[in-house]
Amino acid sequence: EHLFAVSCGEERARECAADGTRYAKCCSRQAFMYTRLSSLAIFISDFGMLVYGELSDARGPRACLGLGTAFVCAGIFFLAASASFNDERADGLADGAPHLAAIAFAASPSDEMLVAAFVFIGAGGPGVFIGALSLSEKYPSLRAGVTALVAAMEDCSALVFVLFNVLYFRAGL
Repeated sequence: EHLFAVSCGEERARECAADGTRYAKCCSRQAFMYTRLSSLAIFISDFGMLVYGELSDARGPRACLGLGTAFVCAGIFFLAASASFNDERADGLADGAPHLAAIAFAASPSDEMLVAAFVFIGAGGPGVFIGALSLSEKYPSLRAGVTALVAAMEDCSALVFVLFNVLYFRAGL
């Protein structure tokens, strides 16, 4: 709800918060921030393929799976924390200290947690994918099944966000 609304200016952010609409962006700057956030996560994910490929060759698929899973879990933690983080509480904790995403994103502390969530999820996804795909090389008799399962897992992972969108925006949960 109204993530990156601070980037629209304080007055416009208050108007958006009072408006209560879930579907509309406050301003074009806010839409730009969403695009920048997605681009950052995609860049990290693409770069991660290179890093995890080298890690898989050097340490094996378990290292890729372990590191990727740890990053994804950290990202999910930050995603949950960003939804429940209270900006009034954060203002009391921050006291003018620079925030994680204040330079690249005009963000409040809860928005910064969202940035961290996307960074960690973007960094962890390729590790899980390459680690699982590398397992098919270790067990040739399971190659077809593992490859099909990894491809299905990658394709179905986007359904979580579609279901969340339906539950949140359409059902109002």
